[in-house]
Amino acid sequence: MKKRKKILFGISMLLLLGIAASAYIYKEYNRRHTDTGKLNPDYLLTTTALLDQFAHDSAMSSQKYMDKLIQVSGVVKQIDRIDDQNVVVVMGNPDDRSAVRCSLDSSHQSEAMTLQTGQMVSVKGICSGYNQDELLGSDVILIRCVPVAQVLTGSKN
Repeated sequence: MKKRKKILFGISMLLLLGIAASAYIYKEYNRRHTDTGKLNPDYLLTTTALLDQFAHDSAMSSQKYMDKLIQVSGVVKQIDRIDDQNVVVVMGNPDDRSAVRCSLDSSHQSEAMTLQTGQMVSVKGICSGYNQDELLGSDVILIRCVPVAQVLTGSKN
């Protein structure tokens, strides 16, 4: 009789473990990211200030800004439409090769349709990296970006 109780206890524990694991997997599979448009930024900067900080000391800037929500304001240099799902807004001084590359959040793609080159805008996004290149210019990468405001409409270049 004791052997039968041990077997039933073992089976019930495995069944409970399987149910708990299934519930966790289901929850993680269906998890959604928090909308960055609804969060307050950790830092407010201009594109020039952000690029200067990374150019001056990339290690310190990476430590300070990596995985933080940053709101940057600057001129739209270029809008790259990779496909129907992915839009990258390139911001910075039009005369400089360095830029802040903002990959827009998929739920805010329609807001990118109103953006134009030469326009002054403010964008919120999570800093995910810095690519340093002396020939092509350095880039600060922001992901899950949301256009916050059109600060000032400039002339088209």
